Amino acid sequence: MLSPWLLEVLRDYYREFRPQGPWLFPAPRLPGRPMVDGSAQMIFCRALKRAGLPNRGGIHCLRHSFATHLLEDGVDVLTIKKLMGHANFATTAGYLHVSAEQAVRVRSPLEAMAPPQPPAAVADPLSPPR
Repeated sequence: MLSPWLLEVLRDYYREFRPQGPWLFPAPRLPGRPMVDGSAQMIFCRALKRAGLPNRGGIHCLRHSFATHLLEDGVDVLTIKKLMGHANFATTAGYLHVSAEQAVRVRSPLEAMAPPQPPAAVADPLSPPR
């Protein structure tokens, strides 16, 4: 699930930096090893600062955002669970945040049904005939 736009950005990165070995983002001082989590976190925090955004949640918030956007775009929860690589549904549920905007759009299933018709008047057997 890689957007064509991101694929082009990654190709440009590869053409410019030509990373050696099996990793697209190698560790600068550890040949043959991937970039360590702390480096990715530091790069993420710098990008937030440059963009003028608050530094809350760290790089892991990108996973939460990904899952939330999928949910808001109508992707079913079991598909999101698979895309996130979770074995347990409870793990996926912790990532799912519904925006207030989305919550307001929720309709009751009863709204999809025709409103019930009032019961027909039943003659009272004890009242005099008209």
